[in-house]
Amino acid sequence: MANRTASLNDRKVQMTVNLTAKARGWLIGSVLLFSFVAAFFAWSEPYAAPVLLAAAVFTFFVIRNSEIGLFGFVIVFLMIPLPSSFGSLQSLTAGILVLILLIGIWIFKMVAIQRRIEIQATRLVRSMFVFAAVSGLAYLAGFLPWLPIEAAPADVQLGALGIFILSMAIALLVGHQIDRESSLKRLVALFLIIGSIFMVGTVISPIAGIADRLLLPHARGSMFFTWLLALAFGQVMLNTDLDRKLRAGLMIVGLLSSYLLFILKLDWVSGWLPALTAVATIIWIAQPRWRILYLMAGAIVTFLIFQSTLGQSLIYQNEYSLLTRSAAYDIMFEIIKVNPILGLGPANYYHYTPLFPILGWYVSFNSHNQYVDIIAQIGLLGLGVFIWFCVEHVITNWRLQKQAHSPFVRAYLLSCLGGMAGMLVSGFLGDWFFPFVYNIGVNGTAGSFVAWVFLGGVIAIERIGAQEKNPF
Repeated sequence: MANRTASLNDRKVQMTVNLTAKARGWLIGSVLLFSFVAAFFAWSEPYAAPVLLAAAVFTFFVIRNSEIGLFGFVIVFLMIPLPSSFGSLQSLTAGILVLILLIGIWIFKMVAIQRRIEIQATRLVRSMFVFAAVSGLAYLAGFLPWLPIEAAPADVQLGALGIFILSMAIALLVGHQIDRESSLKRLVALFLIIGSIFMVGTVISPIAGIADRLLLPHARGSMFFTWLLALAFGQVMLNTDLDRKLRAGLMIVGLLSSYLLFILKLDWVSGWLPALTAVATIIWIAQPRWRILYLMAGAIVTFLIFQSTLGQSLIYQNEYSLLTRSAAYDIMFEIIKVNPILGLGPANYYHYTPLFPILGWYVSFNSHNQYVDIIAQIGLLGLGVFIWFCVEHVITNWRLQKQAHSPFVRAYLLSCLGGMAGMLVSGFLGDWFFPFVYNIGVNGTAGSFVAWVFLGGVIAIERIGAQEKNPF
């Protein structure tokens, strides 16, 4: 029993590595060398000088206050495009560049200022590191000649690998940079404010032009709407400290979002189904006494919708999509059989698909299914580790909910359960949380990164609770 107690306590402490002077010197030198090389190559780009100056100023403030970095990151990846004149960097996004900068600052602060590396040593965090490691192994395996045709270009493979690794990095960064509940509140508030302005502007046509310029086109993906509804609905449901005006405002945002997804964009299943799943999950957990009633009401509404003209139209619109997806899956499984354990490497399967005809055509195509994509790129091992991460997240979230005293934190944790449920459902409809480079693309990270930012908040809550003996 004592050993079990010790094991539980070990999960709540950070993994700390004290660095010798020599090790600090090597790490600091590596960071400075990387910065010099990046600046050297970027200097040939138009506007490089002011951008590098802005990055230096941003770095100065982030070193003093990590919260500024997270706020800046959210604003940039949702709202600010990379200038079209940045030719050699155009395969990236402004948000990815800021993310890489923030990761570098985080490492620099641990090495040069704190003089120790501190990482939350929990099974949830370990699963994320293992997922990144498996992705790296699959990347190396992708250079083997699995099929008699040329694989994806090296830079495309690296970009696809980066999507997997940077998604984990976002959650880890947020989880280790948020130091207090108020910081997490402000991060949620920032996203809800941006989302609210966009929703009001989208539905109210006179100011639609303003809203259209507010968010990047690729930011308006499935994850944006899913997490906007999940965070707003969770706070309305469980945060008893929420001001009445704020509660009313969030309810309006929820209604506008519902109107947009379920009325104006009903044909976009990837929009409304994950969002509906998130909200239904929140209601299911928060209101256990009414579950049977909710099930009956949902069944009746679903039956009426699919018996209506609207429902029949929806089925007809998606009939071709279902046909092509079914044909694609048959071919994908043939490709996956070549190396099911580690996959064919990030992005490679897209170049192998022309070997197999789909509906009589020899063309390149993607699976339009996140889970098939994961298996094809990083194998069953990669999918297994991702499932491990999801299970650990649910276990951690559930345990933290039982310990939390703060209404905001309880509501946030419930929102994350709903958001993850919606995220997992979205995976059956497309590559929404790990964008595939040849489908949604690297630009799609502007939308997918939303999920990983707020999943990282759960790591932060666990870390702060362990450090301060459950302050929430």
